[in-house]
Amino acid sequence: MVTGMDRFFLSLNKVEDWIDNHLPYFYKNKKSLLEYHQMTLYGDRVDMKSVDILLKCYNSQYQSLNNLMNSDEIYYRKIEYLALMSLKDYRNSREYRLKILNLFNSGFLHQLLLGDIPLDILLSREHLYAITHDIFYTSIFSKDKSIFENIDQNKLSSILELSLLISIKRKDIDVIMELMCCLSILNIPISDYILEISVSILANSQVDNGFFIYDEDRPLLDKIEDFFPKVYHTTLVANILNKLIKNNMNYSELFLSKATEVKPDRALELLQNITVESIDLLYEKMKNDSEEYSYRIEKLKTYKEIIAVYILIHLFYENIKTVEKLLVIYERVGGEVKLFRNRLIELL
Repeated sequence: MVTGMDRFFLSLNKVEDWIDNHLPYFYKNKKSLLEYHQMTLYGDRVDMKSVDILLKCYNSQYQSLNNLMNSDEIYYRKIEYLALMSLKDYRNSREYRLKILNLFNSGFLHQLLLGDIPLDILLSREHLYAITHDIFYTSIFSKDKSIFENIDQNKLSSILELSLLISIKRKDIDVIMELMCCLSILNIPISDYILEISVSILANSQVDNGFFIYDEDRPLLDKIEDFFPKVYHTTLVANILNKLIKNNMNYSELFLSKATEVKPDRALELLQNITVESIDLLYEKMKNDSEEYSYRIEKLKTYKEIIAVYILIHLFYENIKTVEKLLVIYERVGGEVKLFRNRLIELL
């Protein structure tokens, strides 16, 4: 039986054809051209011509702009440069990777993992991109995930699933696609319902020729060439995801073994069915039958984190009454409610 899940991942094969057919448009804009060359670095082979082009751009452009960049931009340019040099200068790759590790230890994702930054910062879209780019560059464009092997996998998985849930609520296809790339790079399993929701949203945003587009940009479909710099990026990331899935047999099996049919607007339907009462009921079941629910506890990490996820989602949608109910439960199980209450006060 070919499911909606299967069809979506098989449909990613159309993406490369779309990119090849529109290659001249990538060359018209420096940003799109550089991102095209970055795309070629993922998967089982490295295009050294692309590495050289990206390094040349770094040397001519990024260094001259250092004085105009903020500290975060400088951090990502440095770590990108080191990742490129690790591919270019293979004999000294270990030296570059040690430098990447030192940079990563001072970066955003590492601080988030240590708990130095509150999770509600993930409501900011730019910080979701910070997570994905930390993973892209630190993994040397998917070639080496050794740095992540010494990280608490439960925390990392929780942060990525939370980021996906927030992006799902926004139907932010670009961020969803990048996060799914990160999950594939790190070979992190994802709960069935989150995968189903993500795929549903992405499938609904893909047009027949393989191109992905936000709902609000659909009026531009007949004028893609005129608005190319605005609309190409998600499709480029889709091709990265396709490369990663083909190159990761474990993750391919994980994605393509799903038996659940994808339905339109399934994301909204599933998230609307999650109520305060259902969360409370889940907690009681976990307490009373730990053996039966041991896998779920392991998968969702802790009850407090489940609550935190839904507080963040309801805060984003300003569902104040629901947030108040959730905060009572969260405080009861030892959660720190101060940051959430501060955000709630801002909404009142």
